[in-house]
Amino acid sequence: MFKPFMKQNIQKNNQDVMLIISENSHNAEIVYKHLCLKGIDNSKIIYKNPLKITADDIKYNIQAVILDAGNLTGTIEYCNLIQRIFPKTIPCVILGENDSIRIHEDFLSSGIFYLNWETQLDQIYEKIFNFSENIQNKKSIKISFLGTKGGCGNSFLSYQIALIIYRRFQSLILNVQGSESSFNLDLLSGKVFEKECINNEVSLYKESKEEAYNYHNQKHFKFNFILYDHSIQAAQKEIIETILNESDIAILTITGDIDSLRKAKEVLRINEFLKSVHQGSKKIYICFNHNHLNPKNSFHISDIEELIQTKIDAMIPYQNIDKASPSTLAKAKTLQALEILADKLIGVSNTKAKKWF
Repeated sequence: MFKPFMKQNIQKNNQDVMLIISENSHNAEIVYKHLCLKGIDNSKIIYKNPLKITADDIKYNIQAVILDAGNLTGTIEYCNLIQRIFPKTIPCVILGENDSIRIHEDFLSSGIFYLNWETQLDQIYEKIFNFSENIQNKKSIKISFLGTKGGCGNSFLSYQIALIIYRRFQSLILNVQGSESSFNLDLLSGKVFEKECINNEVSLYKESKEEAYNYHNQKHFKFNFILYDHSIQAAQKEIIETILNESDIAILTITGDIDSLRKAKEVLRINEFLKSVHQGSKKIYICFNHNHLNPKNSFHISDIEELIQTKIDAMIPYQNIDKASPSTLAKAKTLQALEILADKLIGVSNTKAKKWF
């Protein structure tokens, strides 16, 4: 019997595969033969250390993934890998030599099956075919872009970073337009939609006022990355606390205007308090966006850092957006600055060796 996550032609379409990843060819062949004995003949093997896998290595539509973790001692690196690259709607099985109950429970709490090589190998088929989607346990990475002033370019930044993350991981990405924001995602993306636009690249969603600041929307659970575009210039303390508590990462989009800097300082102060009681965003990045070519009455960067009492993490050069075609992609220096910001946000550089944080 086929499960909803599996296609009816799974054993005939070579593009829909059970993916086995192992740098140990002997182990990979054992898993492959085990699946064949169960009647599954559409498995593919990638002979590589699973922790060094990138989106470019995966050329198939995956129905399930089996990772050979060898003698692993912890779960964080594998959870981060699966969280970023593999769809949340498929079963992920990790095989390891460690028989620790703690490791088993840590993986299971993240929606990942862990089996011991010596005693549980014969359970692979059962874990895959009895899989029911429990994607609520598979954590999405939630990144909130907080616009501190109207017209600061927050929507532009959130959408451009969403595109960069998609290009790097080829995973499911959602860009959420907050109910109080400019609602420009349709213009920036060049996609006409009323409520949502689900596609193979960056999916888009517009929050209504009734569902404002909802970080637990069940329709969003399947996405690996969720980027929220919120305008907080008029947000009260309680709203800011909610955003910070629910976000893995927050980006404060600021300009050189005094109102923007005052709001940024307020948010930083709130997050410091939340951290003192073990809450708040794990990390806040300050992004200075040159949203005007020749800004007037604007502070110098050193003055801004002194005023908000923290360093600026990213500076985005001015890019003229053609009002007739606002969906134009970031260019040259602007794109380079956005790539550097993405490096900081997701802990993976496009040019350096891949590292999971």
